[in-house]
Amino acid sequence: MRSFFVGVPVAISLAVLTVLGPVACSDTVVQRVTTNPEVPEGGMVLEDGAVVDQDGAIVTDGAKPSQVDVTTGSVNGFTDGRNPYVLAVPKTYATTTKYPLIVVLHGDGGDGSGMRNYHPLDSETGSDAIVVYPSGAGSTWDQGTAFDSNPDQQYVEALINELKGKYSVDRVFGVGWSAGGFLVNILACRRAGIFKAIVSHAGGQPYTEPKDSNGFNICVGNPTYAALITHGANDGTVEPSSGDYDAQFWAHANGCDQDPAMRTDVAPSPCKAHAGCPAGKPVEFCLIPGNGHGVWSQAIPTEWAFLKAL
Repeated sequence: MRSFFVGVPVAISLAVLTVLGPVACSDTVVQRVTTNPEVPEGGMVLEDGAVVDQDGAIVTDGAKPSQVDVTTGSVNGFTDGRNPYVLAVPKTYATTTKYPLIVVLHGDGGDGSGMRNYHPLDSETGSDAIVVYPSGAGSTWDQGTAFDSNPDQQYVEALINELKGKYSVDRVFGVGWSAGGFLVNILACRRAGIFKAIVSHAGGQPYTEPKDSNGFNICVGNPTYAALITHGANDGTVEPSSGDYDAQFWAHANGCDQDPAMRTDVAPSPCKAHAGCPAGKPVEFCLIPGNGHGVWSQAIPTEWAFLKAL
């Protein structure tokens, strides 16, 4: 049961933090005077994050209880000093159920823990997926070195194989932002079938792969993947054309109509789908007006809806 006080004066210094005693039941309530626009005049924030108005009515409910157990770990054989990966496994995990494994790759300067804080996909997938956030060596990813001499790329593949051996996994999805978005594309191109689908935010196709006569990258084994590509229209770090080309590339690889002019609107706006894609291999591009290099605010629900439909 929640308890709260009503009619508390609001003309209090923003620095004040008052702990109020129990009212109507044994719960302790913390009142915070806040500039949060969701808190109405005379309202307050309860301990669980819920917002109530001055009459005690709930304006915004509190945070949902976590549906995952979170641990950290390292991959056998990799002693290069990289930060641990972060693993989120459903609390209701059962060996009799098959789960998707989603690999979420950070951008330059980050690590697995920071990426989970920035892009907490497991808060959306909940009990329906296993999500891992790996860490690149030196807080970055080696994108250019060939796979056979590339510890970063070998590490991600080894992590996937290790988790597939430990958990009941039937498909693997790759998600990445910025440098992580490039790495998702690189792994998809160099390691045919490593993913069932990819999601790239503010990333693009690798620059170092050989090109065919049409200027498209030549990938080992000519793999195909369902692909969701998002990019901020105002991205000043990685040009939006990089994301646009990324979508065209996977449309070409999948046998869709690669012409951007033939894309059709899909939910949510402003996403568009390439025409003529085979079943199970959709390619969508979302160019986000006003968005810069950061991940789109609607990326998490959009990417999970895309992935779980496959």
